[in-house]
Amino acid sequence: SSADSNDELADSFSEEGLDPETKRKIREMSASLQKQTHSDDMNAPLFFGPFPYWEEGEYLMLGVAILHMYLSPFTKVEESFNMQATHDLLYHRHNLHNYDHNQFPGVVPRSVLGALINALVAAPFAAVFEMMYAPRVIGQAIVRGTLAVLFVASLSCFRFQLRKRMGKGVGALFALVSSVQFHLLFYASRPLPNTYAALFVNVAFSYWIQDQLTVCLCIMTFAGVVLRAELVLLYIPIFVSGCMQKQFPGGTIMGPIKAVRACITTAMFALVLTVPLDSLFWRRLLWPEAEVLYFNTILNKSHEWGTAPIHWYLTSALPRALMGVLIFIPSGLINDTKMRPFALPVLAFIGLYSLLPHKELRFIMYAVPMLNAVAAHELQRLSNQKDKDKWRGYLFRAAISVIAVT
Repeated sequence: SSADSNDELADSFSEEGLDPETKRKIREMSASLQKQTHSDDMNAPLFFGPFPYWEEGEYLMLGVAILHMYLSPFTKVEESFNMQATHDLLYHRHNLHNYDHNQFPGVVPRSVLGALINALVAAPFAAVFEMMYAPRVIGQAIVRGTLAVLFVASLSCFRFQLRKRMGKGVGALFALVSSVQFHLLFYASRPLPNTYAALFVNVAFSYWIQDQLTVCLCIMTFAGVVLRAELVLLYIPIFVSGCMQKQFPGGTIMGPIKAVRACITTAMFALVLTVPLDSLFWRRLLWPEAEVLYFNTILNKSHEWGTAPIHWYLTSALPRALMGVLIFIPSGLINDTKMRPFALPVLAFIGLYSLLPHKELRFIMYAVPMLNAVAAHELQRLSNQKDKDKWRGYLFRAAISVIAVT
């Protein structure tokens, strides 16, 4: 059962006229049963760091991501830098003068760190096929496949902590709703800067679910400094929400101050990493995300790639990204408060991003996992209530039909 089923179970007996003492005992028995049910999850060992052992949900999501990769094997222009950089790291290695970006630098420089991580993971598999003189298009499939594995592993961190906090059913439904959608797992194998940044954001969300907000913000700071400066628009609502709800340990004043100090330290570490690495890669002193920020904000040239109205993310991007799952999010936010503190800052991030004229769905892909968690929690609530009366049973069957159609 879900984490909020105790009161529902006790209240369901109210029509039979049970006295308060009996209802209290029912609540205690239900709480004891729930604690026993969740004990395995609470004590489950992690595979490495925040990464849990995989279960059926992870293999389902990976299977869908690999299916997208098979059906759409080639890359588009926004992916060209990271794909070519990964190729050069795997095959040209230390011969930097042969790297593709020297001749085709693109509009703005990007950090090589995402491609480097991808290349390191893919290198053993690519080396085997290189010794077999296999065509390098197989190397491209290996690179995208390993990226899909990394992306699903980051989702697994979030799903594991969601399951511990909200119940096994919510964790299972999160994997289901994520798999029936299109864009989230389609982008899982796409070597976009946004995809590499999403690896860190998903892990950061797993710490947020644990109420380790400082760790969450530090991870996002690192990703923002190195990979996507736009993450500051997600950082701000989460930080403000944490201050308002007093989620920072150490007091109302000192808690946020300590968190900011930790984030500044993380930012300095990220700069020490990205500036030398990317300066070597680009053969000039460089902080890539600073140039991107200057290009998009000071020069305001991003609009040259197209603009969209302020409501575009809400009326076009999110409906396409979430598909039928979208209808469960408003009811989930209204009927239950447990996911609300996590969902509202994410919605605020989308609102802030809507103020920028140039819009693409991939810019807000970081929000999709948290919104899927809200939908999964609402589906679990409908499942818990389906036996109370026939109308709630019909409502639950309608919800499952929406998932099936999606």
